[in-house]
Amino acid sequence: MAGWEGVLLRVAGIPLVLFDLNWLLHLKCCEQGRAGNEE
Repeated sequence: MAGWEGVLLRVAGIPLVLFDLNWLLHLKCCEQGRAGNEE
């Protein structure tokens, strides 16, 4: 993991930050969706 993450940092600068934010938002949406479906 650290290998390709380091490459992305060197190549594009800050894509990791955007990727992490998108991933966190995705997880939150999934969790909220599951909770809503269960209720």
